[in-house]
Parts: sequence; structure tokens; C-alpha cells
Amino acid sequence: MTTALAAVGANSSLAYVQETSFGVTPPSPSPKTLRALLGSKFDLTRTTFASKEMNSARQVMALTYGNRDGKGSVPIEFSYGSYDDLLEACMGGTWTTNVLKIGNTKRSFTVEQRWPDINLSELNTGTVITGMSLSVKPNAVVTGSFDHQFKDQTSVQMYADGVQTIAFDGTAKTLTRATGSFITDGFAVGDSVAITGAATSANNTTIVITTLTATVMTASAATLTTDTAKTGVTLAKTLGTPAAADTNPKFDSFTGTLSEGGNPLAIVTGIDFKLAQTVASSNVLFDPTIQQVSLGTVSVTGTLVVRFINNAVKAKFLSGTTSDLSFQLGATSKMYQFDMSKVCYTSATTDSVETELTQTLAFQAIYNATDATSLMITRTP
Repeated sequence: MTTALAAVGANSSLAYVQETSFGVTPPSPSPKTLRALLGSKFDLTRTTFASKEMNSARQVMALTYGNRDGKGSVPIEFSYGSYDDLLEACMGGTWTTNVLKIGNTKRSFTVEQRWPDINLSELNTGTVITGMSLSVKPNAVVTGSFDHQFKDQTSVQMYADGVQTIAFDGTAKTLTRATGSFITDGFAVGDSVAITGAATSANNTTIVITTLTATVMTASAATLTTDTAKTGVTLAKTLGTPAAADTNPKFDSFTGTLSEGGNPLAIVTGIDFKLAQTVASSNVLFDPTIQQVSLGTVSVTGTLVVRFINNAVKAKFLSGTTSDLSFQLGATSKMYQFDMSKVCYTSATTDSVETELTQTLAFQAIYNATDATSLMITRTP
């Protein structure tokens, strides 16, 4: 018996590519690395229906699987240029002259989570960004997360456990198995497949499937060497090698500004904001996967924590006066400015401790006809 190596989270990775349509991965994807923290979630659940048919054994005799539902989140440390695609998808807008506003354009991604320890890749198709959050706290990097919902998940791997034998033909560029079925295992024409464990090291590479039968997989122009049949070859479905992640530094709480009511506010000790959307899954008969992720009303909310020096901000809450809130991350270049030009303060609480007095003010940004959005992001390259 072969002892398998357990995967660890420390060297896992995420890659993504925008889909041609909901749930459809491009045939020749050019994936990008997704900079993320440990704790990324792509959780797929399935409803089940247990038979209630009477039987003398008094036991459940059958179980039927129902609709699939994928949800999760990707925690991040925010940096310039790393998440522009996801910001655009989350807000439904398009970067125009480095300005992004909330719009109605729907985008979806195929996201790959890979564990190289065991050469396992999971592909999450139809991934729709449904929300995001950012948190700026003293003496810390700026953190946040992207929430998502996805259509389906494919986990394809043939473990190097001595069960399957693969033979390589370098002339025909084929991989042949003696038993079982590539198709049943989830492979399809156009898939990128990572190979490890071949007898000849040159065959430990990534290929693209051009033709496929149950027992024969034909590769693209990738170089394959004729090899003796080898037991324990591992094949894993993958998006392919992603472009390297950018190396832009993480934003922190030391460089930036915040203004309220058009004036700099130097007494802030923290700001959190969240963009959330009403989300619904569209299901139909005879298909357990969702057909579309429907997005409803967009809500931009957050909290502002200030040192209680005067009650100018709280006075706006008491009087129900709208204001504007804007904060900038970064200095003169590679920076973002987040503008909420019409906000309503919805609550104000006072926190008193021995050494300071602070106020936490909850706010909601509402639509501003002048900006034609409730949230506008401006980036400076």
C-alpha cells in the first residue's frame, strides 16, 4: 500500500480566468494568479431527498441528490492592481479612464484552487463576485474579502496509488489507459491537464486535450516522449500555468487620507465598508446546477470610528443630514480613492474606556445623481 502525502494549505494557490459565458471556461484560457490569504472558501453543498417509502427494515432505502449550491469568500490583503478584475465584476461596472462606478454588467470566472503536494486541482465554474469588504485599522495592512457564489465544482485527479497504468506515445502524442474511462473521470476536450509521476521526467508537463476517448487522450503540440507503461501516473485537470502575481506592496494604515463633508478628518481610528448585493440562484428542471446567479439591489454600508473630540459628525446623525465620505489608500501613485458622495449616518454609539472616548458611526451610501453611483473608485497608476 502506498502512503499518500497529505496536502497543506501553506502552498496552495488560486488562479482565475474570465468566462466566455456563465459557467463556460475559455477553450484556451490565460489564467491569472489570484493573491489571497489562507482561509479561502469554495464550498459546494447539495440538497438530498431521503425516500420515505415504507419497508420492513425501518431504514432509509434510497437517497436522491438535488440542486448544487456553491458559496464562499476569498480573504485578501489589498494592494494596487491585484484585484481590478474582481472590483469590476463585483460592482458590475467597467474601468473608464481609471474610474469605476456601479453598473449592470455581469461577469463570471472559472477559479482554480490547486494543492501541488498531491497534484490536485479543483475548478469552480460560474463564479460570480457577489460582494466585497475592506477594513482599515491602525497599525495594520488593509484587509478585506470578496464573496462569491458559483455554479459547479470539478475535482479531477487520478491518484498515484498504483491503480491506473498510463502508456505514452511520443509520435502520436497520446496517453493510453488500460481500464476505466477518462470521460467518466471528468476530462474533456480543451482541458489543460497536469502530468506527474511519468517514468520519463520530460513527460511530467502540462498538455491540452485535442481529442478524447474513454481510454485514449491526445495532447496538443506539447512535447511527449514515448514511455513504457507506468503505474501511478497522476493526471489533474487545471487551467494551466497562471501569469505570475504582481508584487505591488499591500496598502497599510500609514499612507492615505480620509475626508468627511469635504474636509479632512484627522481623528479617525478605523473605517470598514462593505458592498453587498441581493443574490438568488436560478434553477430549472432536469439539471442540478444553477443556470444563473441573479443579482439584485446593491447596498454600500460601513462604520466609521472617530475619537470623540467634538460632535460635528454625530450632529449629522441626530439631524438626519446627509454628508459625503471619501478615503484614499496610497500616496501620489498606485493609489485608490473611494468616494461615497452621499451617505446617511444610521447609528452612533459612544465607547468610553479609561484612556479615550470614541464614537462608532454606522453609515449607508445612497445613489448620487451627479456621480450616477453610490460608490465610485478612482485609481491612479
